[in-house]
Amino acid sequence: MYLGRTPDMNIFYNINVSLEFLFLVFFFKGRFHNKNLNKLYIYSIFVAITVGIYSYIQFDFKTKFFTEWLTTNNLMYTMWILLLVYDYYERDLHDFKHEKSLLYYLIGLFLYTSCTGLIFPLWEYLMTNRDPYFISPWIIHDLFNIAMYILIAYGLIVEFKTSKKTNA
Repeated sequence: MYLGRTPDMNIFYNINVSLEFLFLVFFFKGRFHNKNLNKLYIYSIFVAITVGIYSYIQFDFKTKFFTEWLTTNNLMYTMWILLLVYDYYERDLHDFKHEKSLLYYLIGLFLYTSCTGLIFPLWEYLMTNRDPYFISPWIIHDLFNIAMYILIAYGLIVEFKTSKKTNA
């Protein structure tokens, strides 16, 4: 196995999926101004929770990485990002001018979540096939992961500089 993707890591991966879900639920909470988009956001949380509960009941936490739940969550995150961008679009994007850091966070998350949503349904196949061609999806995923962290870091810098100017 390469890049730390070993069966022993299933516990860590499954805990990480749970924590990431909680973090992003709170990150997006209260950001939707359109009531219908907010309802869609709330319904999608219940869908993701349902898939998560099903995964915990159906599969062994220690021996299986819950890729079904990870994939569902990342599709939901991608949807939340697009819904939030649409919500800002409906409001003529005025808030994006005041929250530039949010735009960088969303771009970074979008790159990562959309890539994860495409690659991780193939987890079992990619992990059992040792053909050198199947290393490419992991490299692409890792690059998107790096891009996400760079964009989030840049967003934090923008937010820090903005708050420094506001306080000065």
